[in-house]
Amino acid sequence: MIQDFGYEAGGTLTVSITGIHELVKMGDVQFAVMPYNLLSLFMNEAWDTKPELAAFLCQFPMTVRQTLDSSFMYTDVNQTVHSSTFDPIVQTIHAGTPENLINKTFTITEPDHYAMVLLRCEPAEPKRTLDLSFNFIAMNPNNQHLSTNQVPLILVSFLIFLLFVSLNFYWAFTVIKDRRYVTGIHYVIGLGILCQTIGMFGRFNHYQLLSKLGILPQPINITVDVLAGFSEAAFLLIMLLVAMGWTITIDDLGPKGRQFIMLSFSMYLVFRILYAFCAQPALCPAYLLSFRVVKFLITFTIIIALNQSAERLRMQTAEQQFAENSSEVFIKLKMMKTFRWAFLIYLLAPLAIILVEYMVVSWVNNWVTWAMNELVIVYMNWVVCSVFCPKVFNVADRPDEAILANAENAQVLQ
Repeated sequence: MIQDFGYEAGGTLTVSITGIHELVKMGDVQFAVMPYNLLSLFMNEAWDTKPELAAFLCQFPMTVRQTLDSSFMYTDVNQTVHSSTFDPIVQTIHAGTPENLINKTFTITEPDHYAMVLLRCEPAEPKRTLDLSFNFIAMNPNNQHLSTNQVPLILVSFLIFLLFVSLNFYWAFTVIKDRRYVTGIHYVIGLGILCQTIGMFGRFNHYQLLSKLGILPQPINITVDVLAGFSEAAFLLIMLLVAMGWTITIDDLGPKGRQFIMLSFSMYLVFRILYAFCAQPALCPAYLLSFRVVKFLITFTIIIALNQSAERLRMQTAEQQFAENSSEVFIKLKMMKTFRWAFLIYLLAPLAIILVEYMVVSWVNNWVTWAMNELVIVYMNWVVCSVFCPKVFNVADRPDEAILANAENAQVLQ
């Protein structure tokens, strides 16, 4: 399979194949566009290793493919031929053709998820290396270069970006209003939310430019991936520092805590950036696995740190239940419990997303799973902003609300 693409009715496919003189030596080579589900059935049966299945795919009934005549197929180098509408498309490259280029545009009449494949039927030489250049432009109506299942990502990423912008304004307003109670964790939360906002803005521009241009320069793709890496690292850093209770239950992380944070996040960013710059297919999976393993270790550390912080506060409530500052301990314990329940939702979200992907949404709506994952992250940031905002913890320093309410009622009665 060369590529897959979700088409709407009226979408077009422009194909340019060079190296035809090499193909004609191979025998009957075909370029085909067929429903992706149909090809998946053959791929599940390993059709590329079973000659009988491969031959069956090459000789599939005409209701599934259409073979074009050689007089209709070949063109000069600078000429484009528009075919008549059909569903799906198959071109057979015949021997004896003098041209070294096929350059055509086809119209897709039936909306579906299509796969573009090259088939080699009845090869003349079983083993041979091909020098072939295959280029295509897949486009939906309104000059949309995104597949049908990716078109909503432009709007969804923009809406999530607006949610992050709103969080930034909310956090800035909260910090300025209660700046007397601001501690180190509050600066980290603000910086982390800002990094995530920039990362989502990069993702929105990525989809928008990809929709207009069809293909993006490598520097833009690398920049978007790097911003996404910093955004993910910032989110994990917020979760870890809050779970450890930095400037909430403990004033100092200690040398071991600081070393662990520096080492783990440095490793995560290094492997994430290497993956963004990776151009060697053999190394990219290794970089991907590396930063995901580091992310798993950080997540596991968050779980342990969160339980320790909650247990530390629970012990303090037992020791200080008659102390003057007991209200501070109870408030912080309630904050940690709220964060722990929210983090549990974050941990269970991937399972819910998998169930939705395989039981609810179809291929055309699989953008929903990406949106669900990003909304969970927005939810976690909102919980942190609303629960751990700057505040005074000792209620003894504030007027009792019940006393104020009774005073107001007395004034009303008078």
